[in-house]
Amino acid sequence: MPKVETKSLIQKPTAPRELWVDALRGLAVIGMVWTHCANTFLTAELQQTKWFDRLVFYHGLIAPTFFWVAGLMRGRSLGRSNPARPAVFRLLSILGLGYLLHTPWDSLSRLDFGHETWRIWLQMDVLQCLAVSGFVIMLVERCGKWAMALALLLMAFFIGFREPLDEVQTGWTVVDAMLNRKSGSLFPLFPWVAFGLAGFIAGALRQALGQQGHWWLWQWLLPGFVLAVSMETLPGAFTTLTFFLQRLGWVLMFAGTLTGAWPWVERIGGPSAQRLVLLAGRRSLTAYVSHLIIIYSLPLWSGKPLAQSIGLSCGLPMVISLFATVLVITLWLCWLLEHKGAKKERHPS
Repeated sequence: MPKVETKSLIQKPTAPRELWVDALRGLAVIGMVWTHCANTFLTAELQQTKWFDRLVFYHGLIAPTFFWVAGLMRGRSLGRSNPARPAVFRLLSILGLGYLLHTPWDSLSRLDFGHETWRIWLQMDVLQCLAVSGFVIMLVERCGKWAMALALLLMAFFIGFREPLDEVQTGWTVVDAMLNRKSGSLFPLFPWVAFGLAGFIAGALRQALGQQGHWWLWQWLLPGFVLAVSMETLPGAFTTLTFFLQRLGWVLMFAGTLTGAWPWVERIGGPSAQRLVLLAGRRSLTAYVSHLIIIYSLPLWSGKPLAQSIGLSCGLPMVISLFATVLVITLWLCWLLEHKGAKKERHPS
């Protein structure tokens, strides 16, 4: 089987990407679309049930998976000569796109540039946090033989300072949005950057230790299982450290399970389903932006987007139908973009 080159959210790596990486990110994309549909359309009564409360925990594993995979890809290329300019440009593009998705157009149309407008505009979400994580990892890479030690130190920093910074307000809206959730940020830098650094460390260790035998079992699956279970049963107060380790454990279990199972999936799985999952993984940035626009921005028959037109009014069957519709449109847009790019490569102007 020929090696497959794909594009990550951070940069085009020098090493060929393994298919299971795209599959992991593709499954995370599908889970992300479902999460936004469930949170946006499912009735408030159903969202207060025990089964949905438990489901929310698994929804919360999607973002750490994205951060971890992005760091993993950088870690795999540690020690190689990677040009900085393309990576910086791509990270700045992701950062700008993240802020663009948060643009409060209603306020701007009224020429309202007050504090509330800036607060909404500068909130940290997945894309902004992912971009900053990429910049942090790029700095770590430049430290040569000290890269791993610095990654561990920074990971401890972003975990350990989450609680001390929880109430900090500097008066600078853009800084406050990065430090904590007081300004409405869903993904401030603390502790979420730590997941990207954990992925970087995992990727670098994997490259250093090699892939002999059942490396996926003892490197990721078993440590992940131990972390997830121990953090679930550990007595005492729930801290940022237990929050981080428990979710990291689940991400490691996802990675280990998918890595070990992927050869069997390739043999017995449906090729169409595989292609769709891999497409979502390769075009995860397109999928992220597309489904958000479809749900929250694109005006429909009422002049309002889908989220406002329907709201929290749907039962589970209807939510599943909406999820399937949004997912199909999202994957179709991903396919169009990839098909157009492939056609352009075959027939350059």
